[in-house]
Amino acid sequence: MFLICIQIILTSVYFPQDPAKALYQAFQKTQEALIAIAGNYQLPIVEMSGCTASVVLSHGNKIYMGHVGDSRIMYITKSEMQEKVCTPGFLSQDHKPEIMEERQRIESSGGEVRKLPNDHPYRVYLKGHSNPGLAMSRALGDLLAHTCGVTNEPEVVELDNADGEEGYIVIASDGVWEFTRPEVVGKLLKHHKENAPEYIAQKAYKKWLKRDKNNTDDITVLVLSLIHI
Repeated sequence: MFLICIQIILTSVYFPQDPAKALYQAFQKTQEALIAIAGNYQLPIVEMSGCTASVVLSHGNKIYMGHVGDSRIMYITKSEMQEKVCTPGFLSQDHKPEIMEERQRIESSGGEVRKLPNDHPYRVYLKGHSNPGLAMSRALGDLLAHTCGVTNEPEVVELDNADGEEGYIVIASDGVWEFTRPEVVGKLLKHHKENAPEYIAQKAYKKWLKRDKNNTDDITVLVLSLIHI
């Protein structure tokens, strides 16, 4: 699916003149391709299965970031990493159903947002039903959830890097961010540049084990160096 998305961006009529629009379009067309592939191979599982998606596009002196779901994108410059508290200059917002704007869209589309007893996150449900129970408000796939307000429309952000300052982008699944603060990720980047993904993943894993020795969420980390922009 990642390769499909990249191909769509590079062949878009909007690229390279308008990378932000090309990135936005890529999410729409990737969803269409996913539905087509599922239909061709008779894969009904796409009705109840899906994924988050986070894409970063570097073009010229600008960085374009698009995402759906809760796999966050973090951007931190070298100067920010030198501070005592390594606070990143940019951190994407998770698409959670309890956020007012997201909740309004879901409810106006016939869905409802609720948290079940002993459950941690708020989830999206068809009104009066127990499905789909999705813990995010935007995603690729998840066709049933799309009938009650979940969308594959990405949030696209454009950042200017005209001075060409060295920086790092971290893309990580929610299993990392659940118990690991962005400032901690920034410090790990500062002290372990070469092996940062491994150190970040290990930190997240240990924090999960402190909470629950038998369960962890998905832990995936990608670090991109922007030293040559």
